[in-house]
Amino acid sequence: MASHVIEHTVDLLGFLSDCQQLLKPIGVLALAIPDTRFSFDCLRPVSSTGQVLQAHVEQGKRHAVGKIFDELASNCLRDGAIAWSSGSTGQLAFFRPLSQAKAIMEQYQQGDMFLDIHAWQFTPSSFRLIAGDLFALGLIELREQFFEDSNEREFFVAMSKQAVGCQVSRIELAQRTVLEQRAIITNPTR
Repeated sequence: MASHVIEHTVDLLGFLSDCQQLLKPIGVLALAIPDTRFSFDCLRPVSSTGQVLQAHVEQGKRHAVGKIFDELASNCLRDGAIAWSSGSTGQLAFFRPLSQAKAIMEQYQQGDMFLDIHAWQFTPSSFRLIAGDLFALGLIELREQFFEDSNEREFFVAMSKQAVGCQVSRIELAQRTVLEQRAIITNPTR
């Protein structure tokens, strides 16, 4: 069980591969994942399969400088809250001024400290798309066994080696991802 963990990993593919190795043949990886639509990540683009592959190839031990900057410069609050329900309204405001984000990023870049951030942003469909892509590419053996979108702050996915996988087509997941992101942009008070 990993609750609100996967979005913090430096190497998401490496994390899934490590979990896969630890599972017994009938084991299940259960994930609770924050939904970017209802959190401080809402103004950041969702992550892509290509970004997951890039992070894995780079084999970094720390988050990339660009991810640090995006976290610092783009995270926001809605009426002072870091997460909200689907019906919430209110003004969005950035956590910090851009100059402060730049200063922290430069300090990070020059040192060897580790900053814990949300390196990955997901809507329900974007995560399902990435997980399906990684399986289809032969990079993981885990497939979706269970999925639930609570439409509140987080969604839930169970993955196993024995599962049938997501029954929604890749093209439909891609289209749903766009619609989920568009809901954030076209309804700024939601």
